[in-house]
Amino acid sequence: MVSRRDLRRELRRRLRAVSEDPELEADLLLTRALGISRPELLAGLDEPVDPKRVRLAEQLADCRLEGKPLPYVLGEWEFYGYRLKVTPAVLIPRPETETLVEAALEVIPPDAQGLAVDVGTGSGAVAIALAGARPHITVAATDISPAALAVARENISRYGLDGRIELYPGDLLLPLKDRLQSERPLAVVANLPYVPTAETAKLAWEPPAALDGGPDGLAVIRRFLDQARDFLPPRVPVFLEVGYGQAGGVSAEVRRRFPDASVTVRSDLAGIPRVVGFLTGHRRQGSPAASLSPALTS
Repeated sequence: MVSRRDLRRELRRRLRAVSEDPELEADLLLTRALGISRPELLAGLDEPVDPKRVRLAEQLADCRLEGKPLPYVLGEWEFYGYRLKVTPAVLIPRPETETLVEAALEVIPPDAQGLAVDVGTGSGAVAIALAGARPHITVAATDISPAALAVARENISRYGLDGRIELYPGDLLLPLKDRLQSERPLAVVANLPYVPTAETAKLAWEPPAALDGGPDGLAVIRRFLDQARDFLPPRVPVFLEVGYGQAGGVSAEVRRRFPDASVTVRSDLAGIPRVVGFLTGHRRQGSPAASLSPALTS
C-alpha cells in the first residue's frame, strides 16, 4: 500500500497546477480523506493508506483541479475561530468579514442583553461569531435563500446556539419589519452582494444571488439602506461590508438617506476600506448630529 508520505508528495505535485500553496492544500485534502488532524498526519507519514482512502484523496484533488474552491472541496472552512460547513449554496467566509464582526462588537458591551441583526447571513458565520462573543444577546439572522438558511441552521446547531440565533427567511430587513417596531437592535450588520455584475463570472462557483450587486455593485446595498431608513428605530448602529473602492459611494448613499449621520469607515487587515458604519435616525432641532462612538472611527 502507498504511504501517507508518497500520497502527500503526489497530491502536492498535482495541485501545483491550481494552487498558490500546494503543500498546505495537499495536507488539508489528505487529512480530510483520512479523517485525521494535520499533526496526526505529520506524526505518521510512513503509515500505509487504505486504498479506499487513496481513492477519496484523489477524488478530492480531482475536484480541486477542476477549479472548485478549496473550502467547497473540503466542505468546511474556518471563520473567527469557528469551523463552519460550507456548500455552493453559501459564500465562502472570508477573513475580511471579521472586520464587520469586530466593528459590531465594539458597540455591543460584553455583558449586553438584547438583539443584534445579521442581514444576509449565508452560512451563519457572522451571527455565530457575534453570539459566541456576546453570550447574553440574541441574533436575528435573515437570508432570502432557503438553501443558505439550511446550511446556517446546521452550523448554528453545531455550536449549540439554536436558542440564541433565530433564522428568518426573506428579503433583507423585511422579515423583521414588525419586530423592529417594538425592539431596538444593539447593532445591525450586513454583508450583502456587492460584486458588479460584470465581475461575478470570476467567482463562478459561488451562488450568484449572494454576489451580484447590479451594474455598480451597490443595488442591493441601496435597497437595504431604504429599508433601514423605513424600518429601523433611531440611533441603531449599522455596519455594512463593502468591496474595494466602494466605501465612498456607499457613504454617499448613507448620507442621502440619513443626512445628519456621521459615517465612519473601517479598513481590513490589508488596509482596504471594508466596513461603512453609521447611526440611524435624523438630528432633532437643536441636538447634535447622530454619530458613532469615536472608537469606531478607523
